[in-house]
Amino acid sequence: MFWSYWKKRTKTWSNKKIAFVSILVATSVVFVLIFTRIAPIASLPSFKLMAGGLPVKLTGYIFGPLIGAITGALSDIISFTLTPTYIHWWYTLAFAAAGAVPG
Repeated sequence: MFWSYWKKRTKTWSNKKIAFVSILVATSVVFVLIFTRIAPIASLPSFKLMAGGLPVKLTGYIFGPLIGAITGALSDIISFTLTPTYIHWWYTLAFAAAGAVPG
């Protein structure tokens, strides 16, 4: 069932849509990087704020919950690799949910 759904959804993907999703992932990562440089308290585990949530929510709203969740998880993992602070899989799951719920 999932495979037929995935084949149906990926049939309509064009280069323009893939580029738009990747630009929104990059925008989310840049928001997180800038926000942690301005307010370093935002990267502490007890105060971890989702500064890059707007592009992730926008992706979920435009492309659906699956792509929104993938975008959220990717942007959290990429932002962690560029600013190594504290990572836990719950934060990645919360960021993925932030992209899936608007979808």
